[in-house]
Amino acid sequence: MDVVIVGFGTGAVGAIRAILGADRDTDIVVVDRKGFDTYSPCGMPYVLAGEVEEHKVLKHSFPENGRLKKFSETEVISIDRKKKLVRVRGAGGAEEVIAYSSLILDTGAMPLVPSIPFKPSLLGKGIYTFTRPMDLDRLLEALPDIERAAVVGGGAIGLELAQALHARGKKVVLVEKMAHLLPVAFDTDMAKRVSKALPGGIDIRLSAPLEKIEGTGKVEAIEVGGDRIVVDTVLLSMGVAPETNLAQAIGLETTKMGIVVDEHMRTNDPDIYAVGDCIQSWSRVTGKPMASRLAPPALAQGAVAGLNIAGEETGYPGSLGAFVTVIGGVQFASTGIRACDLEGGGSARITVGAKPDYMGGEEVTIKLVAMEDGKVAGAQVVGPCAAELVNRVAIAITAGFHLSDLVRTEIAYCPPVNDAFDPLVLVAETLIKRFRRKKR
Repeated sequence: MDVVIVGFGTGAVGAIRAILGADRDTDIVVVDRKGFDTYSPCGMPYVLAGEVEEHKVLKHSFPENGRLKKFSETEVISIDRKKKLVRVRGAGGAEEVIAYSSLILDTGAMPLVPSIPFKPSLLGKGIYTFTRPMDLDRLLEALPDIERAAVVGGGAIGLELAQALHARGKKVVLVEKMAHLLPVAFDTDMAKRVSKALPGGIDIRLSAPLEKIEGTGKVEAIEVGGDRIVVDTVLLSMGVAPETNLAQAIGLETTKMGIVVDEHMRTNDPDIYAVGDCIQSWSRVTGKPMASRLAPPALAQGAVAGLNIAGEETGYPGSLGAFVTVIGGVQFASTGIRACDLEGGGSARITVGAKPDYMGGEEVTIKLVAMEDGKVAGAQVVGPCAAELVNRVAIAITAGFHLSDLVRTEIAYCPPVNDAFDPLVLVAETLIKRFRRKKR
């Protein structure tokens, strides 16, 4: 049996590991346009900031294996679903036909570019997207000439970009069309802390949609929310769109969110699977469709596809969108759904010490979200150990925990590490009391 994987992203890595570990008789062929195997795009802002010295360390090679063949710098020309054939073209122009028993699409996503007035010739020369290795290379080359930059998009990557440029001594304006930063992951009350954590020299513009980029030979200014702001560089961090052209060309079902798959990661063709940024995922909490463009879900989706191909039937339970970023030295993390997305249920927020006062403990703010029946549905955390607390909530959601289960969970305790009064237990108790008052 031969498996062909189109695209060498994180999902592909998950699939390769699963297939090689579960089935000794299957050979794998990976076809990818890049000149290397995998890449860590989340490390890009840290290269830009100078915290990671060399860009090349973000590129990784998958270990050689006699059952794994890699076609790099190779484009897929066509796929014949009836004959189960993939036609590819290498960098030198030579074409080859590869047969498959199962096919996995990991075609990724493309950066969003707004439909506003600007000179297309400035893309890559004053206007930059920031999702691919070439984007970082171009920006690093232009860095000495940048004086005032606009970062468009207040998500995690946008915030990290703004910090990186500020650390390099650039004047930065951060533009977000929504009313607060981290608009997809945080409720308004928690997001207020993001602006406070950012370096004071960053000019933050909220409720300010990008309307125009001025300049012909170079970027001169932007127009946002009716204001004209002089800049010489624009970084677009407005999200990504799933790369579904190949899937659409061969008649697979797609939506604006991506390729439609079932819990086994199968498309509407039972021999074709799709994983990673190119698919339409679904919420593990609500079951509703969602876009999940994060590495851990892609890795899990790839593993599910690989195991099903290997004959071990298993399902993907849906995405939680668990993430963490560090802004101004402070951790911001979230998982599950926000309180503002709840239909019923409730939330509670507390601020407590992450460690005992006598150990110099910093404060952590945690907001916990639960459904009407008390089932844990999400969390947002700001402060030390935010990632750890959010990961615990993600596990609780996966296990189907109710608030009472959180309260009864036993944790390890040591004063230099944490407090005996665990923040997650305390906020769960607070929310239980709130639910009790509602019933009276």
